[in-house]
Amino acid sequence: MARNIVSGMRKGSVDRVAYCGSMGVDDELTGVIGKGVALVLRHALADHRAALDLYESARMNLTVARPTSLGNGAFVPDYVETFTGMPAMARPIPRACVADFLVKALEQPEIYGNTSVGLSI
Repeated sequence: MARNIVSGMRKGSVDRVAYCGSMGVDDELTGVIGKGVALVLRHALADHRAALDLYESARMNLTVARPTSLGNGAFVPDYVETFTGMPAMARPIPRACVADFLVKALEQPEIYGNTSVGLSI
């Protein structure tokens, strides 16, 4: 899918992408629990990493959202963003918060361009 998206973006002269990946896609899961989670998610993380590598090799202006586990709760306006590692409290984040972040990232490329941001509440 990422190949088709990159192709379409090139044809349309678009270079800005906001991508929803997963916590762990940047090898930021540490400790015994983190390594266990990474093992369970290894196939999904490999798929995310392959897509991100395509966007990066195509020189797209990429923002990666790295949410902890997703939930269906109500929007929380003061969700946590971290540009390195994991948020201190890696609790499930409502999908509405991730959607809000992705829109915000596209609207503010001066802050979020070419970054990978961990998200939690």
